[in-house]
Amino acid sequence: MSIKKLYKRDAKIGNKIILKILRNFCMDFSATDSSKILRIRRATVNSRYNYFRKVIYEYCISGEEVFNWVIGMDESYF
Repeated sequence: MSIKKLYKRDAKIGNKIILKILRNFCMDFSATDSSKILRIRRATVNSRYNYFRKVIYEYCISGEEVFNWVIGMDESYF
């Protein structure tokens, strides 16, 4: 029984490494720094970073809203 790979079907690295790469991406580490920290090839990190950017871009241009409700402001905070 195999565990489903995250993000890409043909990934040759494990889910834990992909999540660590994603964490470093969110913390705004460069691909070089991330590859040194995780001790994997920089090309691998670059391909994952580009994949994350592509997913974010496609989500942004899709026009989907994160929230489907209206948020009201309380005037007592002003």
